[in-house]
Amino acid sequence: MMTRVNRRTQAIDMCVGKTPAEIMSIICESKENGAPFGLIQQLQQMLDLSSEESHALERKETVLSAWTNYCRGSWVYRLLERFGFR
Repeated sequence: MMTRVNRRTQAIDMCVGKTPAEIMSIICESKENGAPFGLIQQLQQMLDLSSEESHALERKETVLSAWTNYCRGSWVYRLLERFGFR
């Protein structure tokens, strides 16, 4: 019987460097092949964590892009950008 630590380690090893879509396919394959419920649960937690990280990065990029577009609307900002100060 696998312990919780072994399942967590196995889930982490399976998910390292994978995209959320790849992790989802691993979960589907695990369910089809009759993997233990604990392992599937750990994989789903990894999927949730990877999704949260990607959403945080998308929000940050969106805010920075909007701020830059807002600043470019200002004639002062465009003037500073023209002279290389921005």
